[in-house]
Amino acid sequence: MLTISETAALIGVTIATLRRWDKRGYLVPKRTLGNHRRYTWEQLADYLPDSVEIEKLSKDEKIKCTYIYARVSSSKQEKDGNLDRQVERLKKYHKKHFTDESPAKIIKEYGSSLNPMRRGLWRLLKQI
Repeated sequence: MLTISETAALIGVTIATLRRWDKRGYLVPKRTLGNHRRYTWEQLADYLPDSVEIEKLSKDEKIKCTYIYARVSSSKQEKDGNLDRQVERLKKYHKKHFTDESPAKIIKEYGSSLNPMRRGLWRLLKQI
């Protein structure tokens, strides 16, 4: 569950906007015993930027699938091959430790770890 400030930062609106949406019934959060707003990942799905694409998998495919997430901080690191080397190492780890031959979906991107609007990370989180 996410706080109102975390939610505002993730979907790119202000806290005041989230409070207004709550009053109007657009995005109604759950409330804690102290009456604090808490949002679930499922609620945020409709409010993510359009650029975030979601892979459509059946429930069984999600259970049997392994996701490999690789990220580097800059496009220079990507051009230098760091991202591809990271993916290869993760593939080897997957092959060694997952003997049931579950499929591996690879999500790779470059971007700052401080930026919460990373497309690949959101794709990964949407699968959980």
